[in-house]
Amino acid sequence: MPADIRGHGALATPGSPRRHQTSHVVEIRREAVTFAPRESVRTGLDHLEERLGPLIESHLAGRLNGKPWTSVLEELDVARRRPVRRYNAGDVQSQLRMLTERLGDLGHPFDKGGDRLVSTLGNYLRILRNAEKHNDPLTAMDAVRTHDCCSRLLQHFEDQTGARVATDHLHAALAGVLAEFRVAADPGAAGLDAGLVGQETADVSEDSHDADLGALLVEPDAVVLDRQSVGATPIIGSSRLTFDPWVPTVVGDESVIDNVARQANKARVRAVAQEAVEHEGPIHRDRLAEHIGSAFGIRRLTARRSQQITRQLKQIGLVMDSEKFYWPPDIDPQTWTEFRPNNSTVARNFMHVSPVEVANAMRLIQTTLPDLSAEEIDAATLRTFGRQKRSKNAAAHLAVARQFLGAPATAMN
Repeated sequence: MPADIRGHGALATPGSPRRHQTSHVVEIRREAVTFAPRESVRTGLDHLEERLGPLIESHLAGRLNGKPWTSVLEELDVARRRPVRRYNAGDVQSQLRMLTERLGDLGHPFDKGGDRLVSTLGNYLRILRNAEKHNDPLTAMDAVRTHDCCSRLLQHFEDQTGARVATDHLHAALAGVLAEFRVAADPGAAGLDAGLVGQETADVSEDSHDADLGALLVEPDAVVLDRQSVGATPIIGSSRLTFDPWVPTVVGDESVIDNVARQANKARVRAVAQEAVEHEGPIHRDRLAEHIGSAFGIRRLTARRSQQITRQLKQIGLVMDSEKFYWPPDIDPQTWTEFRPNNSTVARNFMHVSPVEVANAMRLIQTTLPDLSAEEIDAATLRTFGRQKRSKNAAAHLAVARQFLGAPATAMN
């Protein structure tokens, strides 16, 4: 996360007259009155929106089969068995989805060397866009981080003209922050690169995955990885979309969770939760709480903080089923038939895989390989989600999933 900028009064250079310090404070206070964080954030996102569409098109040239890049998002809807929407290449929401989601066989084509920098910057901007769209309270630091992310993204795409404009926006926003804290400093010395890259919090519980360090890699069977529908998705391929973990990006500190009753903090938690559910849903309540905690710098949630987050989730209006999984609003748990395989390197607790999702995998295995015994079906299902061991918890979760083979989870709210 960009470093906090704190101070008390103006910083004077050695030997500078007291009179100059006083006039500088007056000037800064005037800037504090005129700076509008929401307008600044909107300006930054509008600028990115104007630049990013053609850059995405150019980056994917030769891989789109002559179609616009928005066809990739439509194919992802098909592969995920979600309602197929029509996307606008000039909409920053569509653009940021391209940067942050795994695009089937294309992978994460905008990240270099697996560093996920572009994905992480994009995730941060998705949260800020969500907050701006819902008229949530925004601060001068939100504006600074928005322009910093936009500048770095455009630099990544070697759009120097666009990056210069974003940097100008950044310096103007930083002046607003400096005015807010009554500090005069060099904008280039603010340390804005520090800490923006988020890191997913590893789940180290007994059922998170089968990794003791010497364990063999557990891969899903080939039968569950082929969707057999390449005609409908020629760009992203016919492989089943594997589980793509949401990478939490730090958007605030622990005080947001500790003071979540405040309206501004509630709004920021809602924005994070909505983006996490949209990317990773169906997602278990506890995993979602962990993601939210990570987004506010909390590596391990205490029971108290987990309860604070859970209480807020009840007020957000997301769809939670009877098994405590949150679903994106455009997926009906009653009719969804997809699942997302993963190997044993992915930190996803098997208990945090929706029973509906497990049942969908079971159903495909049963249908494709009808001669398998119940025990063999269970083993193949476990491998689908990167597991080898059939622990008591795993066996219990499989039993719950079998109940959903004919009856998906019931939506509760």
